[in-house]
Amino acid sequence: MQIQYQAAYKRSFSTPPLIAKSTALAAMLLCTTATYSQLANADVMLGASLPNDGFSREVISEFNNVTPKNLAYVNVYSAFSHDWDNLYWQSSNVVAEGATPMITWMPIDLSRKSDNLLPEIALGYWDDYLTQWGTKLMAWVNMYPENERPRLAIRFAHEFNGNWYPYSNTPESYKAAWQTIHDLFEQMGVNEHVDWVWSASKTNVDDYDDFTVYYPGDEYVDWTSLDGYNWGSNYTSQGWTSFKDVFSASYNVLVSNYPSKPIMIGETASAEPTDLPNPEYGMYGDDSDAFESKSLWIQGMLTDLESEFPAVRALTIFNINKELSWSINTSYNTGLDSWINGTQSEYFTSDLLVASTLVDEPPTTDRPPKGKGKDRGKKNKSLTLTYSDLSTSDTTNTKREINQQKQSQLASTSSMRKPDSVYNQRLATALKALSKTDKQNFQNIKLSVIDY
Repeated sequence: MQIQYQAAYKRSFSTPPLIAKSTALAAMLLCTTATYSQLANADVMLGASLPNDGFSREVISEFNNVTPKNLAYVNVYSAFSHDWDNLYWQSSNVVAEGATPMITWMPIDLSRKSDNLLPEIALGYWDDYLTQWGTKLMAWVNMYPENERPRLAIRFAHEFNGNWYPYSNTPESYKAAWQTIHDLFEQMGVNEHVDWVWSASKTNVDDYDDFTVYYPGDEYVDWTSLDGYNWGSNYTSQGWTSFKDVFSASYNVLVSNYPSKPIMIGETASAEPTDLPNPEYGMYGDDSDAFESKSLWIQGMLTDLESEFPAVRALTIFNINKELSWSINTSYNTGLDSWINGTQSEYFTSDLLVASTLVDEPPTTDRPPKGKGKDRGKKNKSLTLTYSDLSTSDTTNTKREINQQKQSQLASTSSMRKPDSVYNQRLATALKALSKTDKQNFQNIKLSVIDY
């Protein structure tokens, strides 16, 4: 979810939208014919971000109860200040309601909110944390019977091409950090249970004006993804924007550049026509959208997904009243009627769609296939513990080797904090205390970064 929108939208309306050049469009038509034919009658799985951020099963159940099809996945938010002692409850609640957790994992330390952690991650300074995070994820997965073990999606460092998160605007550090985490998790066997979601903002508000420069590589990405909203006239008087107009240009970029990857709409929603500019978020628009219809917007979104966006295979509705009235199923919101009617189409599904089964795999590389690493069996042996076995487990930090030139390049993008025993001890102490907290405390605690 974007935060600092005033500068973002001033820029987006003062320059032409990002569109593919004629040569790129021609390449898209040539390269994606097979992909489009495979996807012509494809399902789109339904997902949502919901209030309470997964800490309440009741909220998930209530949404499912008023809609004809249950959610296939639920988006939950986490930061590098949090560990699986929080995600345990969020993810368990999602699975208990028959859905898959998608973890929007933000490389943000809430004790130093303005720091860009990506260079630190790439240089191995967060390997302790990452190893513990991955180990506890595996322990959580292993809690379930073998034939019922859940999958997850990880949406790491979303909206990287904006200006509202501290990790934005640094493509080299972004790619290096992504690859570092992915490689570590590959060694641990984590990636056997995970789909990796690379999620851009539909609007480039950075120094590059091209979100493809952040792409970590086909072998590191399972889904490509876009976030975009209809803000109505609340940011500018240019006003109400259809789903098609929100996403068409950036969708074409994804299809032309990554034809082997299914596309997810990672976040989307529409404002209510009754919304007024929210000064808390720097809104400077007007009320010229007062006679528009959110129900018609939702209807148009679902219709357009079937007819205009064949490569989109997952839709995440942002169903939380945050900056504006995005929700569709609370007392003063509209749009639920259109969601109910539109999602009855066979095109939309509650079934989990795994990225690797949706389109042809890209050409093979020198990287071992998921689950078949040379040392996988040996490494997995230590990951068959249950979650309760890990409350006091320690991990060993392994310094990642990066050449001097790369180190200098990464270091220039952030004021890096070197690891120290005091910091690691403090982290370990906090995690140990959290693991003893009972479920009720977790459901009541406000540790989510959704309002960051």
